[in-house]
Amino acid sequence: MYRYSETTGALLSTEVPNGSGNLNLPIGIVIGPDGDFYVASYGNHKVARFSSSDGAYLGDFVSAAANGGLNGPNFMIFRPPSLPAIFPTLRAFVSTENVLLA
Repeated sequence: MYRYSETTGALLSTEVPNGSGNLNLPIGIVIGPDGDFYVASYGNHKVARFSSSDGAYLGDFVSAAANGGLNGPNFMIFRPPSLPAIFPTLRAFVSTENVLLA
């Protein structure tokens, strides 16, 4: 993952080094409520978690379908605090090959 200037588009820094977390076709990235980065890795069917302070791989947030997890995750979002009355027990939403998992 790289950080770019929002005004010039210039590369500012590398946040997560290439190869970290064994990502394969990373499609979606979101910043979680804890401030860490969560990356949907479509090619190996998982969502990986990375530290926002130093980009270190912190493990898989959700594992592959073979382990009871995902099959081709391509988007995720954490539940905004304004939605507890609608979705009181859900914390994260992940779409996987056109299916929304919560």
